[in-house]
Amino acid sequence: MKILKSLLLTAFFALSLGPLNAQDLTEIVDLYNNGVKALQEGQYPQAISDIEKALQMAAAVEEDEQALAIKANCEKIIPQLYLSYAKQQVNAKNYAEAIQHLLKAKEIAEKYADDDVMISSEDLLPQVYMVKGSADVEDGNVEAGIAEYHKALLLDKNNSTIYLRLALAQLEADEASAISNFEQIIAMETAKPADLAVAQRQMCNIYLKRAVAAQPAKKWNEMYENAQKAIEYNNTNMSAFRAMGQSAVELKKWKEAISAYDTVLGADPDAKDKSTIVYRLALSYENSNNKAKACSYYKQIVKDAQFKAFAEQKVKELCQ
Repeated sequence: MKILKSLLLTAFFALSLGPLNAQDLTEIVDLYNNGVKALQEGQYPQAISDIEKALQMAAAVEEDEQALAIKANCEKIIPQLYLSYAKQQVNAKNYAEAIQHLLKAKEIAEKYADDDVMISSEDLLPQVYMVKGSADVEDGNVEAGIAEYHKALLLDKNNSTIYLRLALAQLEADEASAISNFEQIIAMETAKPADLAVAQRQMCNIYLKRAVAAQPAKKWNEMYENAQKAIEYNNTNMSAFRAMGQSAVELKKWKEAISAYDTVLGADPDAKDKSTIVYRLALSYENSNNKAKACSYYKQIVKDAQFKAFAEQKVKELCQ
């Protein structure tokens, strides 16, 4: 995430002696000008230090015109300084420091009624929380990353990307929460298309894994229901259609089995498991009392080593 720092064009002050003690005014002007120079060089900590000191000294003066002008300039510059410093820290991937200075920018902007800095800080904060969360997750600090995502959501509840990153981080250890957040994205009218697509694929994968896990124990209803849910979220996943087809055959849901396997062959006419699919289609059509269709499919596997004997017998029975 790269955020370009704002350019702040700030004027230098020339010393003009007034009623204020000359030494004090010189110090105020020097601090201010040094701060402006540091600002223009991108040395934000030094700029903040100098300009805050100049503000403190100038604020103590009630009557000197030049000191009051410096005070006004300092109050205008300081919120922008903290915001620009925060952006610099983001670019340097120092996210914790960036968040600290964004919060400070927001606080000072509110104090000095700087609406632009206030809005910019509020817009940037959830982004930085999200990026920090992603950095934590990538470093293996998943719980810390999840905490940062939650902070981001408190500030931006309609950001589908934050929900997506949170759900992906939760997926391994807290699948129920991950599902809840994937569903949140799917239900959002403002979800980004890319986020929506990933959420739907992930939901499909979750239910497909459950379907596959039910197969060894022959929990065919469980396999069928989970395959059906997987397809609802992603109707281009042929593994989900295969799981639905197999469980449908075992449950004698012939119409559903035919539909599932027709979809698979339509997507991949030369599938590696084509013989098995054709066998199950033939069986489904036979049990649906469609002998002609069953016959045509049995004929396709009469030369297959695995199904040869059975297919030949069926051709004799059905294709007369």
